[in-house]
Amino acid sequence: MRASRRRMITGVALTTTAATLLAPAAGWAVHTAGREPRASASAADATSLLNRALADARASGSFRQVVRQFYGTHSGTLDNDVALTAGHQLITSSDGTRAQVEVLGRTAFISGNPYALRSYFKFPAGEATAIGAHWVSIPSSSSAFSSLAYDVTVPTALTAVAPSGRLAEGPAATIGGQRVIPIVGNVPAIYGGGSGRDTLYVTAGSHPLPVRAAIEASRPPYPKVSVTATMGDWGERVAVAAPTSPLPVAQLPMIARQLARLAVPGARGYYTFTGPQGLPATVGRPWGRACRPVVFSFRPQVPAWVRSQAEQVIDAARAQGIDVTFARSGGRSPARPLFYRDGQSSATVARVPITVATSTPPRLPNGAPQHSSIAWQMRTDHNRRTADLTWIVATLELRTLAGQPLSVRRSIRQLIAWTQGIGRTSLTASGIYQDTGTDHFTPADIAAMLDMSGCARPGTRVIGIAA
Repeated sequence: MRASRRRMITGVALTTTAATLLAPAAGWAVHTAGREPRASASAADATSLLNRALADARASGSFRQVVRQFYGTHSGTLDNDVALTAGHQLITSSDGTRAQVEVLGRTAFISGNPYALRSYFKFPAGEATAIGAHWVSIPSSSSAFSSLAYDVTVPTALTAVAPSGRLAEGPAATIGGQRVIPIVGNVPAIYGGGSGRDTLYVTAGSHPLPVRAAIEASRPPYPKVSVTATMGDWGERVAVAAPTSPLPVAQLPMIARQLARLAVPGARGYYTFTGPQGLPATVGRPWGRACRPVVFSFRPQVPAWVRSQAEQVIDAARAQGIDVTFARSGGRSPARPLFYRDGQSSATVARVPITVATSTPPRLPNGAPQHSSIAWQMRTDHNRRTADLTWIVATLELRTLAGQPLSVRRSIRQLIAWTQGIGRTSLTASGIYQDTGTDHFTPADIAAMLDMSGCARPGTRVIGIAA
């Protein structure tokens, strides 16, 4: 991003001064034709050349731009497809930021990993958790829209590389086999009055176009910023599609408050879910009674390789104290012993079918294909403030999961957590976090499930083991 821009979303400043400033481009060689005279020593000529280059760039309607910056010990990249009223930006940085910005007409859309949502876009923790893997839509009426669209719409993206103040032309040079003329001036205004130098290289000829900008800026007490922006593919087709089911930015505070109602006490970062009545699952007895045993049964169409992966996960959960098992092939008998508490028997076991779908999977809010889905029903608890599970059915999407045993295991871990009353987590290291790379339940996962299910609570005395 740029050095001095600030964004406001739901009243929170999104500062782009220091967080993701990116390293100079590697592999760019600038060969100066030292014996060639300066194109002009006139500031007026340099200004005229700059104006022509910017006008030709705007007339192209679109271009591709890669911005690499370095700021102190931080580095990263802005990968931009820029058009007049639409654009796309991929943001990565050495500090862990991974984010995207899409602009389509008068609406901007943003998404990012948890670090990006909190540290780059500056969402409060509750709103970042509510966003999760969703996209957020920001209308042009929001004060944040203009800065979000800044890098990916033609007029403003060009001002971000154009030198300011008194300009001068340098000697002709060669970049990537193209003859270019450098235009040297002060840093663009977006750097907030900092000092430094901006050299914009434009192609020589009657229709000059920007090729590269090299910017060195400083504004004490901040470290110096080094920026290299490369531009090309003039007139490229920039296709941007609106994300599916984005969260309106104005609704995030309300969504965050609703999510806070679902927080599991004593299990920070873990949340339960609601039923059709909008009531959350009952803490300590999501099925209406504490620590209800669960048996998973596989429908005949579940492939053997999927079942094998699922059984591994179920056995691992059982070994860590979660009262679950799976039914033997073709029957209802548990393959492993279940633990019965006071008042429980084989008649009180919750049975959860697992089936598969072979059709084209639906898309998640972030556009990725769905790996699995969970259908459930709940009824109002006797306290009338919460609700209790009555049944759960899981469907695995074979087209998405084909050849991905890790994804199968993650989907089964998420299903097991759901049967224990845990619907989601904001902990990226969790074994049930969406797209997690952790291939097991973490101790925090187990503790949250035991607490939410009631298995870790007093008064759930084990009275026997069922074979």
